[in-house]
Amino acid sequence: MVTTPTYSFNMTDHRRSIRGIAAMMAGFIIIMFTGLKTNLNINWLIGIVLTWFLITLFLLIRWIWRQENVTLYADRLSSDLYGEIYYEDIVRISSPWYADTYSIKLQRKGKRSVTWSMVTSGRALIKNSDEEIKLFTTFTNELLKKSKYQPENKAAGTSTHSVIQTAGQQEKTFPFRKPSFVVPVGILLTLVILIRTCGGNWFRRNDMSRLKEAGVQLFNYNMEAVQKAVAERLKTEGSAFLYTNDHAATIKLFPDIDTDNPLNIDPFRYTEANRSMEEFLAHKDSIPLHIFIISGDSSISRMQPGIAGYPDSTEKQFFLRAYDTSQHIRPAGRPLNDTADLQKYPVFDVRWGVNVKDTSNLAIAIDRSIPGMHIMLSQIRLRRHFYCYMTGKASNGFGKERFTLAIYALNQLLCKCKVDTTTFVMRQYN
Repeated sequence: MVTTPTYSFNMTDHRRSIRGIAAMMAGFIIIMFTGLKTNLNINWLIGIVLTWFLITLFLLIRWIWRQENVTLYADRLSSDLYGEIYYEDIVRISSPWYADTYSIKLQRKGKRSVTWSMVTSGRALIKNSDEEIKLFTTFTNELLKKSKYQPENKAAGTSTHSVIQTAGQQEKTFPFRKPSFVVPVGILLTLVILIRTCGGNWFRRNDMSRLKEAGVQLFNYNMEAVQKAVAERLKTEGSAFLYTNDHAATIKLFPDIDTDNPLNIDPFRYTEANRSMEEFLAHKDSIPLHIFIISGDSSISRMQPGIAGYPDSTEKQFFLRAYDTSQHIRPAGRPLNDTADLQKYPVFDVRWGVNVKDTSNLAIAIDRSIPGMHIMLSQIRLRRHFYCYMTGKASNGFGKERFTLAIYALNQLLCKCKVDTTTFVMRQYN
């Protein structure tokens, strides 16, 4: 009775690999195009792209790793993946150059070639076991015997199959391709030729410098347009007010411009700023103008609500700021006795909002707006560089009359802390 051996092993499907990589790149292009088209935040875009690659890579590895069962008959072989292949249709058996060492390729008359390949590289995420490689070697040798195909080694001028003496007869073994450096050397030579031919032009173009220059030009153009739009808005925005002991300080109404550079790449320094300005120009009548304080030392700070949060429809809001350049805040985790680089620590700068209703007592509201308010105000008397700023604007419900009442309330608290209120000045803008 003639036996029909069946060989079972796992293998990588190269056609699926190509399709999977193509789908992965297509998805990447779609994500990038959609993100840039919708002005998606760069951090979100990077996160989505990384998530896409990780998920598709995991699915791709599972998809291309397939179970194969091959049965060898007297005149043909039967494969779960490729169906039936008659030996008389095989015109060539070889080991393809693009696959791993243990691989075999059958070229057929008028039909597409088929490939079986093992993965043995230690750098691969998944690979075949030693038992599968032995089984695959047995399969290829049996296939070579049954098909009666005689491969030739043109380089050596002799038969490529080794001859093994077993039970007085010769047995053919398939000549698997040995690892070589043909492909890496070819790639290296190609790169050398490209660099020699085009390298001079590449290095002279300085595209990164051009990209940075384009970003600066767009920033200047957008800033000019924003300033014109703000000047037009100020005609109906109403006045803004400042009460402070920093006589050199001024305030400015301006939209919030994101100047962050999350990638820390110099050519992309103005990317987020340009995006913020373009968004303001597209909705210049609805995006709010914020109060920015330009201190006497030329530092610029936007007044923010802080722990108070934004007011509801029944509340009005004004802002306070405490600022002292002589006090440096030690970052968390640094030892208490560590004074190295003390001058590089961030300075004391606290900003917060005060939300009040029409019936609120302004002095009580200010006193309770932040813990230790009396300690904060006492610093004005004790420290020469400690400055206090109070700001408000008409569009937030604090016109001149209401802001004057807030000044009286703050002065009451300053007097309790024995602070000289004559050092404070009140200024109106717009």
